[in-house]
Amino acid sequence: MPKLQTASNIAINIPLSQIAETGNVRTEYAGKEITELAESIKLNGLLNPITVRKLENPIVSENGVAEYELIAGHRRLRAYKWLISQGQNYTYIPACVHQGDKHRLQLIENIQRENLTPAELEAGVKQMQEAGLTQSDIAKQLGKSIQWVSDISAGIAVRERIEQIAPEANVSDVSTKTLSQLRSVPEDKLPEALEDMAQNGNTYRAATAAAKKVKKPSAPKKVKPLMLSIQTVVDMIQDYQRRTTDRLQASEKDSDIQELCYKVAACTDLISLFEAYQHE
Repeated sequence: MPKLQTASNIAINIPLSQIAETGNVRTEYAGKEITELAESIKLNGLLNPITVRKLENPIVSENGVAEYELIAGHRRLRAYKWLISQGQNYTYIPACVHQGDKHRLQLIENIQRENLTPAELEAGVKQMQEAGLTQSDIAKQLGKSIQWVSDISAGIAVRERIEQIAPEANVSDVSTKTLSQLRSVPEDKLPEALEDMAQNGNTYRAATAAAKKVKKPSAPKKVKPLMLSIQTVVDMIQDYQRRTTDRLQASEKDSDIQELCYKVAACTDLISLFEAYQHE
């Protein structure tokens, strides 16, 4: 797994007022984990400095002028702010200054913790895709396999399909890799597969099994043409001619007699045609 590289491994103390939070791949922070981290910092100090980068255009706010943008360490920064709110003197925080792509570095830092929600992970990978990075590029930068990136990309596409086709399905907590197993399921079968997956716990195995159950309709079997010999066809025509002749002899209506005569004559012509073809 790649680690965040800084322009210098030396951390400097930066005033909290000079650091701007401009968004992070990870969006959810539990209040309890922030207070627990703050108590740990108070007891043991900050073991890992945060990572920032110098802003080209400083941000002016009510708290002062922010000259740095926070890259990694949102929880640590919030823990420091919580300590300040409790009357502690934590005006400065150790930080390493980095120049690089913010979203990539934030995603790497968060994936290293492996506690991103599915939505946060997908948002980060999608940002990298939209930046023009290939699956191979993303795999190298995140220290993951191409198959991992392929599964995440497929899971993103499946989640988007679910939002359009079956928005009522509750898959917010289903992992991206689990959803990737439904990538080959046709749209009209997707609700059925989702229901089956949910009934079996929304697990990776459940998704794999649901996808296997839903198969694309097989192509209709080709019907082999019926092969008949000329003699068989002639025998069939002769049999029809005999039956038609019997009807002709029993008929009394002029209209029926005329129609049956045409059929008998047609049978005679067909028999002659097939016999002539057979003798050539």
